[in-house]
Amino acid sequence: MKRGEVVGCLQKKCNSNDLNILQLFNAYKTGVFRFALSITRDVYLSEDITQEVFLKLIQNINQIEDAEIKSWLLTTTKNLTLNIMRKRSFEMCETYESLSAKEDNYQSDFFSMLDCLDETEQQIVVLHIVNGLKHKEIAQIMDMKPGTVRQRYARSLKLIKQTLIEGNQNLKHQKESCGYK
Repeated sequence: MKRGEVVGCLQKKCNSNDLNILQLFNAYKTGVFRFALSITRDVYLSEDITQEVFLKLIQNINQIEDAEIKSWLLTTTKNLTLNIMRKRSFEMCETYESLSAKEDNYQSDFFSMLDCLDETEQQIVVLHIVNGLKHKEIAQIMDMKPGTVRQRYARSLKLIKQTLIEGNQNLKHQKESCGYK
């Protein structure tokens, strides 16, 4: 859109249903979209931002001076895009914190399952599951035979499984006694 057309549109103080808003949109939509895309690197988000910028234009058309329409659009695009990116970053941090809290719960659940084991069995299970060591490496660390480590590991898993089954059965009985089915 040529400068004269922009000035003419602004002099008329375009209404939201005026054809001149469509002319402004057609003239600047590509530039606004590309600018948003250069920041977000997301086509769909950039399309949403472009729409939002032009909605803001419709709302504020009476406050924009005739010579500053393009700079207003690009400034609004930048500000809106950065606000959205900050919000997304904040949401990702909240999601990470939430996942981290869930992970902490899983870790505490895992370690509470080990309570049924003696200290040596707990060490074997943790070294194998958490640290990813092989039975042979655990045997060297704990000064045991590899066969003994395998045997105690298998026995530990059976004991944990049995404890979990008993715990679930106890929970089921508690629910039934409270009227839950």
